[in-house]
Amino acid sequence: MKSDKKLIIERIKNILYSGKPVLKSDTIFLIDIFKKHPSFKLSLEVDSIEVGKDIFGFNTNCFYINYKDNTRDDISYLKAINGIDENEELDKLVRNTIMDIISDFRDSIKKKRKYICAISKKQFNPKIDKFHVIYNKPTLLEIANEYIKKVGIDNINVGVTEKTYKLKKYNIECILNDDFIEFFNKRANPQICLSGYNGSFYKKMKKKYI
Repeated sequence: MKSDKKLIIERIKNILYSGKPVLKSDTIFLIDIFKKHPSFKLSLEVDSIEVGKDIFGFNTNCFYINYKDNTRDDISYLKAINGIDENEELDKLVRNTIMDIISDFRDSIKKKRKYICAISKKQFNPKIDKFHVIYNKPTLLEIANEYIKKVGIDNINVGVTEKTYKLKKYNIECILNDDFIEFFNKRANPQICLSGYNGSFYKKMKKKYI
């Protein structure tokens, strides 16, 4: 017999991958789950919940909450169910900070006719084939933790978007910081991965490469 948690996740996945607009009954169900998410805006009324593609280019489905104040946020149902993962939060923080850097790097790769996938070692055409930007040796988390160690907990400012996140692990407020971006550019080693590897093999390698 399935546990309550497994049944909840199964229902959420059915909504996420149905290919249909989120029904009113499902919206009420999802709001009850999402209220446990650390980024859910309890003070605002939800207008609707939609399914869309993720902002990082992995072409995966995710939920978006439309609030009645005309703001819109993506939200992780697993984080709402399982609680906050501080490493995942820090990783997201860094990704939000370097979004322009990733975009510029992708644009530079798209100008090439040939490139080698960092995982499969297969040659592909960036002008035609879809691909992801990955970071390995060091990973995004390793760079962030190096920076935290370098500047000290009291001075840490790892940049994010319009939101301000608080990481319990460091007990600090994280805001946009040009010093971190400069540090990141010196340490980062961006690589390219074919989109075909966002399947089972890519998921196995995700923790290692991203």
